[in-house]
Amino acid sequence: MEDKRTKVKRDRFLRVFPRRKNEIIRAIDSIIKCANRYNYSFNISEVNDAFIEIEKRLMDARFAFGNGINFPEKDTDKAEKRLKK
Repeated sequence: MEDKRTKVKRDRFLRVFPRRKNEIIRAIDSIIKCANRYNYSFNISEVNDAFIEIEKRLMDARFAFGNGINFPEKDTDKAEKRLKK
């Protein structure tokens, strides 16, 4: 019984997760387009605030998966330094 249940959960994850990941990637690509100063006017502090918020949410998402995700040391150090500013 447990094996069937595990398979159903796994199949659901494989169906849902890639779609959600792709939505995030498309959203990031859209944000990148906002960096075009020919089309948009912005100040760097509001952009930094937005990226701090985004990075915090990404860290929350990573930690939600538990200890199964390895954090590359240099990437984690950079993120932590930016979050402390």
